[in-house]
Amino acid sequence: MAKYYFVRKVTLTLSGERQIHLLSLATGTSFKARLEQELMSNPIFPGMTYRASIVRRGRGLIIASFDSAFGVGIDECKALAGFVGTQKSLPLYAPPSGLANLLVEAGLVEKRSVRQLLHHESQFILGKYLGDGQTAQLQFAWEDYMAFQMSVLGFMRQGFDQATAERMVTCLSVGPGHLLAYPPTALPFMEPDSTSVVHSGFELSPALRHAWGLLRYLEAQSLVGNTAVEVSDLIVRLCSAEGSSAVDGQGVVEGGSVVEGSFSGGSDDVIEAIRQCEHRGWIAATEGRVQLDANYRLQSAVRHHLTRICGPFHPVYSEREIEHAFSRLSAFTPDMFAFDMLDEVTLALNSRVLLVRYDDIKAAIEFTQQYCAVSELLTNNIPTSVTVAKARCAAYENELGVAHIPFYEIAHGIHSQAIVVHQLNQLPLFEIFQLLAELGNVVNLVALVDVTLPANAAIEQMSRYFPTVDVRVRQQGTLPIQQCLGKLSEIEARIDAEDVQRIAVICDCPEIAQLLNRRYSSIPADTKVPKKGDLIRLSPRGLRRNDDALIRVVNVRANELFVSQAQTYRTIKADEFAAYSWDAGFALSPNEALGVELPPVLVFTSAQGGAGGERTGAAFVRNLQAQGVRVIEHCVYEIVGYPRLASPGTLQRIVPLVE
Repeated sequence: MAKYYFVRKVTLTLSGERQIHLLSLATGTSFKARLEQELMSNPIFPGMTYRASIVRRGRGLIIASFDSAFGVGIDECKALAGFVGTQKSLPLYAPPSGLANLLVEAGLVEKRSVRQLLHHESQFILGKYLGDGQTAQLQFAWEDYMAFQMSVLGFMRQGFDQATAERMVTCLSVGPGHLLAYPPTALPFMEPDSTSVVHSGFELSPALRHAWGLLRYLEAQSLVGNTAVEVSDLIVRLCSAEGSSAVDGQGVVEGGSVVEGSFSGGSDDVIEAIRQCEHRGWIAATEGRVQLDANYRLQSAVRHHLTRICGPFHPVYSEREIEHAFSRLSAFTPDMFAFDMLDEVTLALNSRVLLVRYDDIKAAIEFTQQYCAVSELLTNNIPTSVTVAKARCAAYENELGVAHIPFYEIAHGIHSQAIVVHQLNQLPLFEIFQLLAELGNVVNLVALVDVTLPANAAIEQMSRYFPTVDVRVRQQGTLPIQQCLGKLSEIEARIDAEDVQRIAVICDCPEIAQLLNRRYSSIPADTKVPKKGDLIRLSPRGLRRNDDALIRVVNVRANELFVSQAQTYRTIKADEFAAYSWDAGFALSPNEALGVELPPVLVFTSAQGGAGGERTGAAFVRNLQAQGVRVIEHCVYEIVGYPRLASPGTLQRIVPLVE
């Protein structure tokens, strides 16, 4: 039998399932329930009253049916007043103390429901009790909340679940109507491997269904770093295996790419899809290559910022000035100038942007010491030193004796005119953009490039345009390589010899790392929630504001994780967990390893290929140790078919157009 219930709040479980916190208006009892699967397309909001049927299924309660209800009586008024009077219930309103009781009393005196008092038409009535200022704020916040609900409903009518629709309302500055006219806006909110749903904006126009297949393919390629795709490759990939199960150009994403054969009409379908997408501004096509408009804008923005940095007047120091500064400094601090880097420092001082390549972090430290000292003497300003992660700051500060900041904490106006960025090639393009966008007036930008890390397409392009130098020092001792492993089972046996609950692994082959993560941890492709004992990596969504976190899962509950991080314990609630993306963290790539605080590690690199061969692997390990990471052992492997390295990726021109 259906009864009336007030929705107090909605929370998430770790798996993303919504839990509805209900108050029975008949009995006054509070409880939690889940929506029947068939009802997922119907919205349900906190602060609203519903006539619902609740059934018990297994150990939980299920909402089997529900409809909106209003004017239920005094019990609903009290529940709604309590909701409005709770902090953060209405995002735009901070309720004063005692608001709930005041609303109930005002409703009784004025013979109006609390819901009626919240509407703009009752502003003068409510103003007598709450004051004009508070009344205006409360009613505006309530109307904004009602508008939010209508926008969510509009997105849900296009096939999105409520959680996704709410994210779209929060993140997008446009309404549901815009989505029908510009369907690619929906792509970031859809699962990369989900093509079971074709957005209604494409369904309404059958001629655009091939465009949908093209966009999903370009998105899949973008996720693996290939943002600019040759048209000839598109035709081959999308037209091969004619007669595949993909229908109407929708395609199916499998393993990061669209199943071949999505365009049964041949190359004409692909060319027409490109024409349709380009005409609508969904993709950019230049010089025989196409890419998503979002990637085009990002890469153009990087080029804009590099052009801006290179634009203003740049002072040039004479050779005599720099030599004089060197001689003065070496007289006071001879240890700082144990290696002669006069030419490299001169080039750095006289260049807007300089890339400094090294395979030994000691060389990077030596160069940075000399450059910063000479720059300070000549300009009376200490260069700002930037790292790729807060976890790396301490190691550089110990060596250089000056404060370092992670790139995401730099802001316009709080840095000097000279910037030194360590290990810039560890950053993906979006984070390079995030760094450049925050740089204001810059005279020198010195980017240190660690060549022991995997190739980075953006850095490779920059190194062909901007001046680039290599710095070297006398090689330091390296950790001896104890064994060469010939099978994956031998790698696993070496790992099993350690306490796997206390270590992590770094491997230069993405495929081997994935296999190890499947065995020793959980991966998102297999499960929505990590399990007890897993070592996982949490990454913030959107603009980076903190490091990735490497955490060990101690216990798992429906609504929270109890974890160990950097030898401290804490609880991660489901809402906080939803703000991160997570991945297995037991086996890390070299780039991933530099972005987190590491436990003791085993390192596996290729004896032949890898990130550059056995010698480069040893250099990478040496650099790890120099940054304070405890390396248990460095092993090389020689396994047929490995390493299978990801390509650096493809992108448009990101360097200034003027040579």
